[in-house]
This record gives sequence, C-alpha cells and structure tokens, in this order.
Amino acid sequence: CALDKTECFVTECGDQIVGSGFLHHTGMSAGIGPISVAPGMQGAGVGTSVMESILRAGSQYPSLRLTQDAFQRGLE
Repeated sequence: CALDKTECFVTECGDQIVGSGFLHHTGMSAGIGPISVAPGMQGAGVGTSVMESILRAGSQYPSLRLTQDAFQRGLE
C-alpha cells in the first residue's frame, strides 16, 4: 500500500500565515487544493503566489488537477 505524498505551500506576512495550498502526489498525477487566503489579504496577490509555487512544483506531472470544495459560514 503506497501513501500519497502531500506538500504544503504557505505565504506569510510578518509572523502570520496569510495563504496556503496543497499539492497531493499520486503516482503519475497530482491534485491541487485546497487553496486558502486570509480574508484581509484577498486581492493582494497571495493566492496567485501560492498557485504559482504549486504549479512550478507540479510541472513534472503529466496530469495536474485542481480539486475544489467550498465552506461557508452563517447559512444555517
């Protein structure tokens, strides 16, 4: 049984993590996600920075896929 390899990428501002993303390796393919950005840092290029780092790290895979999930609060 082989375990998936996962890498975590973070963007920091001072001593705070303001963005993160994951690259999940599975054989000859890899999945990207989830990607998150602190609400106060959205629109500042944090998500772009995280995605560019992940895409560089995942460029060796013939199949690179974006996975998605959404979380919302206060909809009860």
